[in-house]
Amino acid sequence: HVGSTLTGMYDFQSTGKIYATGFNLAFSSNKGISWSVTPSVDSVFDGGVDFIEPDNNFGWTSGGEITTFPAGWIHRTTNGGSTWSGRLNTFPFPARAVKFFNNNSGIVAGGSFLDSDVAIDSTTDGGDSWIEDINTSANMVSIDVVSVTGTDSIDVWCVGTTGPFDGLIGKAYKTRMKIKG
Repeated sequence: HVGSTLTGMYDFQSTGKIYATGFNLAFSSNKGISWSVTPSVDSVFDGGVDFIEPDNNFGWTSGGEITTFPAGWIHRTTNGGSTWSGRLNTFPFPARAVKFFNNNSGIVAGGSFLDSDVAIDSTTDGGDSWIEDINTSANMVSIDVVSVTGTDSIDVWCVGTTGPFDGLIGKAYKTRMKIKG
């Protein structure tokens, strides 16, 4: 049972592999029947996690904190999680979800109910640099690829909610992205 140590996101893969984050990083190779658990990649918290199938060498985890000065970050592995980079980028919002489409192109989404810096950002260089695509005014918590629309384009959805002072209004954003190799 690993649920008590995991409060972040999951990466369920078609091969039966599962990665899960939170105060620990957990991995299952058999659809969750058994798990190996290690400390989280970041000393504060890991929020989102994503590995590129089928070899799972490239992976990312996002995280963040809600304090007087909210911040978020991304870590990357190129060897299946044996070692991880330091914080590649610092965002002005907790990075709650991360999704990569290949070794270079990905998005991160996040935010906090307590701050107006909430956004969806994208990268085309593996996470070394990021561009803000949209300030959402909502705490974005999930990313999913809904459909493949061609060999170089995909539809991506991000969902979240505004804060309690705004009436907890659900927000959904969709974009069609061209994916670089």
